[in-house]
Amino acid sequence: LYAVTNDFAAASQVLDDGLNLFPDNTDLLSEKARVHQAFGEVTQADPLVKAAAQGVPSGPSIAAVFLQARMSRQFDVGIGRFEDMLRVSSAQLPERDKLFIKVATAELQKLAGNPESSRPNFLAARDGLLSLLKTQPENAPLINPRLSLAYVELGEIKEALAAADRAVQSLPTSKDAISGP
Repeated sequence: LYAVTNDFAAASQVLDDGLNLFPDNTDLLSEKARVHQAFGEVTQADPLVKAAAQGVPSGPSIAAVFLQARMSRQFDVGIGRFEDMLRVSSAQLPERDKLFIKVATAELQKLAGNPESSRPNFLAARDGLLSLLKTQPENAPLINPRLSLAYVELGEIKEALAAADRAVQSLPTSKDAISGP
């Protein structure tokens, strides 16, 4: 809602109403955290991100954990939350989300000053995302941006640009003005 209207107060109220009905819903918790993050309210977002990270991860909770770690510059906290997500929910997670967590973890490891520990995660993510792209071509708009990032971090610039081009082609702004590039 806030991404479409830029009405953060209305979005916050809708999310509060939803959380009154479903207080443990990780997507609602994550989106409420993202509203706080959009306002730069990192302290208010943190308990929501922590609660969202306790459930089965999804796109919104993965994004909220990553943004919180970057905004607060607490990279190790984000890495720990991602490791907990994989440890606790691995059996319930789709392979795509596991790979998205690997990319996010690797990026936080790099930001934390540990490029040597990020490389194995970027390699695993790249290989897994390539495999996933073959078996789930319908998810190309979600896969290619992360694949492009993995390629960049591995120094594979030609492949990164090709993946970025595929991302733009698979979800042009004319089809999706919010998620498209």
